Amino acid sequence: MVVIGVVCLILSLIIVVIGITNDARRARLVREGKATYFVRIAASGKGKVYHSFRCGTNTVCRTLPLAEAQLKGYRACATCGGSGTIRLLDGSSC
Repeated sequence: MVVIGVVCLILSLIIVVIGITNDARRARLVREGKATYFVRIAASGKGKVYHSFRCGTNTVCRTLPLAEAQLKGYRACATCGGSGTIRLLDGSSC
């Protein structure tokens, strides 16, 4: 039983280290100008809110860089907070 606990602890630590490394890599890509934060807005563009990719909205959405959404006067969704997802500037995930 103790062995299983130790193995689970070691695996948890490995997962945390991988997550921290991945976050640092993504932040570096943003600093270097190779990536940016993207959010979703309703495809019609008539709304005033931008959403995170995990938000539960059921509308058809389009992807927009966070800075551009803010410049156009959109505000963060009250439900999801509008946290952006880091993507490469060509729109692919990193």
